[in-house]
Amino acid sequence: MCIEIDGGSHLEQEQQEYDSARTEVLESIGCRVIRFTNSDVRYNINAVAQGILDICSELKSKKKND
Repeated sequence: MCIEIDGGSHLEQEQQEYDSARTEVLESIGCRVIRFTNSDVRYNINAVAQGILDICSELKSKKKND
């Protein structure tokens, strides 16, 4: 799993294109990419932590079923 924390510059078109290409590369090698904003991390850390835990549980469950 890859966790990306995006600041305000990630709202710009050029950065979004770069992020999209980066995500495609990471996913092509089997990484699950999840993104949070700086604001999420700063002001809503509990939701960020829960989101990470949820993805970990999902991946663990998927791995068990494979």
